[in-house]
Formats: sequence, C-alpha cells, structure tokens
Amino acid sequence: MSPEFQQQLEEFGEIGEQLCHSLTNYLSEMGMESQRLPRVTMNGLVFSEQRDPFSGEVSLQGEWRNSQGMLCGSLSYRQNGSIYIEHDVLEPHPTDTRWIVEAITAWGFIDKLNIEPKLMPALGE
Repeated sequence: MSPEFQQQLEEFGEIGEQLCHSLTNYLSEMGMESQRLPRVTMNGLVFSEQRDPFSGEVSLQGEWRNSQGMLCGSLSYRQNGSIYIEHDVLEPHPTDTRWIVEAITAWGFIDKLNIEPKLMPALGE
C-alpha cells in the first residue's frame, strides 16, 4: 500500500460516513420509504488504489457488493478531494409511477456535492 493511498484512506474515513448519509438522506427526502432505501454505508465498501498513468495521481476506488457478490455501487475519491459515486437503487419512484429510480449519483466535493437520481421508464401496464 502506497503512502498516498494510505493518506487518502485516512482522509476519506473522515468524510465517508457524512457522504453516505447525504445519499441516503437525499432518497428519503424524495419520499422513498426507509425500508426501500439501499444500504449506502462505509461497511462493506472495499477500497483499491488506482494510479493515473499520465499524472501519477492516486485515486481511491471503492466498490459496494451485495450478498451475492454482485457490484451494486462504486466510488472514486481523487487526491484533489473530488468525489464521484453511483449506487444502485432499483425501486419505483416514490411520487411518479412513470419512473423507476435506477441509481443515485453524486459528484463534486464534500462541501459542494451534487446529488441526483438516475431514472428509467417504468414498464407500461
């Protein structure tokens, strides 16, 4: 484990729970029932190091997997503090039956985080 990777793990540990809470809170504020919310937590998040071949910058990469081992979310945390997250939701939209909330995405910086649902059309009747 490189010193850069270890440093990023420590930095992310300070903001990780806050970030996970922001995603869950966003879905809750949309009106999604608490039992339907995905488990976006630091538990189960497996990290790896990715080094940019051009700049040499180290990124912290994380993956969430479900109980069957299937990928259900990913995270990228760069040395400049920027964040990108996508996590599966796969639940009906809480207020508009025309849509399914496929995933939730977040990008930016912890103090200026953009969060939005990724929607797909619901199947017609």
